[in-house]
Amino acid sequence: MTTAEDARPRGERRSQTLERGLAVLDLLRGGPHTVQQVADALSLNRSVVYRLLLTLQDRRLAVRDSEGRFRLGSALLEFVRAFEGDLQRAAHPHVSSLAEELDATAAISIEEESEAVCVMSVQPRSGSLHVALPVGFRHPLSRGSDGLALLSSRPPLPGERPEVALARERGYAVSSGEMQQGVVSMSAPVAVPFGNAPAVVSVLLLTTSASGQEAVAEKLVAVAQQISASFG
Repeated sequence: MTTAEDARPRGERRSQTLERGLAVLDLLRGGPHTVQQVADALSLNRSVVYRLLLTLQDRRLAVRDSEGRFRLGSALLEFVRAFEGDLQRAAHPHVSSLAEELDATAAISIEEESEAVCVMSVQPRSGSLHVALPVGFRHPLSRGSDGLALLSSRPPLPGERPEVALARERGYAVSSGEMQQGVVSMSAPVAVPFGNAPAVVSVLLLTTSASGQEAVAEKLVAVAQQISASFG
């Protein structure tokens, strides 16, 4: 007998067990949970949840504390370090210097499934007000300077935003208030080795004049080139 799952194209078939395990990990991001709390939150049988948590514990993806609650385990840090590791190692000193020089938040974003995803965010050490950009923040490529800059690294497409063509022409993108009201973001593409996701370096500014943007753009493009050269 053919089931609905069998009828799906091979590339679209999914593992229910894996989906459940990932849902448990996603839930544990919010803090420690007991087996029963996980079961209630995910509407799963307690014994199923217990087996999932023990499997995650065996892989050090989850650990159990003295009160019997489960939280995320240290093995996740190994995945984080492996994720875009070359890019992060190459970019971090340059992004940190950019943040300090401009006294503004600087970041690295990559393209993932038609979205821009922040994988590094550095705030300057000064006590002045800065824009918060959490690692993992994602949004469609059609918005924000990082999305526009990522699109500008592709060949031109019919109907693309004029800002994408402009970014392609001058080597950086600018957006104002698209992601956060009152925030100007500027991004420049980074040339990454084959096999890495397309990436951009960005800076988030609370205020800037037209002439100020030109000065920031010059520094931003220079940093993008330095990061690209660091891979060599």
